[in-house]
Amino acid sequence: MANEITYRVMLAFDKDDSDLFDSGELTATMVGTKSLRGRQTCGTVEEALVLGEVPAGSAHFVCRNLDATNKLLLAPAAGAAYMIEVPPGQASGKICFLSTVTAPVVKASAATVDFIYLLVSA
Repeated sequence: MANEITYRVMLAFDKDDSDLFDSGELTATMVGTKSLRGRQTCGTVEEALVLGEVPAGSAHFVCRNLDATNKLLLAPAAGAAYMIEVPPGQASGKICFLSTVTAPVVKASAATVDFIYLLVSA
């Protein structure tokens, strides 16, 4: 089977000028069979992103930061540079981890952060 994953990407602004990017409905093939919807709390020290049975390499990832004041940071591995910053109350777009990402970590910018997420094996 093909095209089991459906997603949409949209970004717009309206400030003196306006613009909109809307990808429309897109699909991707799910090569693996695992997925995980989760809620995690992280503090200001790096900790593993809970993956369950989803292999991180090439996984599709989307999340929403539930905190009202602190950022959520995501890195491909412990001690690596952060590649994603999710502002308070906002969501990340769909991200597809590189095949080299095997142990992603999360960290809060200043105080504990709760976030929800969906991982789908690519």
